[in-house]
Amino acid sequence: MTSTSMVRLKRFGLTKTGVDGFMEYGSDWISQNSMTEAEYDDMLSWMEDANLLDSKSKSLNTLGKKLRVLGLHHAAIWATIWTNLAFRNDLCRWYCHHVKPGEIFCEQDLIFLLGNNIPIEERTAYVHSFCQTMEQTPIGIRLGQCVALAKTGKALPYQRRSLLDTETKNHFMYTTRHCDLHETEVAQPRGDASARPHPKPG
Repeated sequence: MTSTSMVRLKRFGLTKTGVDGFMEYGSDWISQNSMTEAEYDDMLSWMEDANLLDSKSKSLNTLGKKLRVLGLHHAAIWATIWTNLAFRNDLCRWYCHHVKPGEIFCEQDLIFLLGNNIPIEERTAYVHSFCQTMEQTPIGIRLGQCVALAKTGKALPYQRRSLLDTETKNHFMYTTRHCDLHETEVAQPRGDASARPHPKPG
């Protein structure tokens, strides 16, 4: 992985509060809270990678509107978002390939695993934004993709758990059925899909 491959992702992660606010208020959300312009821009980048936004207008696309109707309290909504991120976001796709369910790690481990092709400052920012997304959305704890464990030393440990439990699969089937999701809306990689191995979201 190189720095240019993750140019879309900057320094701030995705938050459930931010997605909730944007789905309700649209672009007016930034004027109604303390989010900085940089945080807002990065949130839009995450949402576009999750296939929730139209890339030109930066407004909710068909999938985003369907998920808004169900409400972000449904675990299946976040299973859908995570599936799209695992295919469309370079860092999330890298994480799915390099961190297996059951593994325990800390931020520094991910920074090291990203390799020296990316400057340390950028690696640190990328990983911090990823961990922030895991901590501040249901993807981390509720879906078990990056669960913070009890701190035993200086670094906070995380564990990736399996997404493929019966409850989550049932939630995902519920969303697919009730939102009438199409193949073009879920888990479609950016660019040349044939040149990329398919990640395992959980």
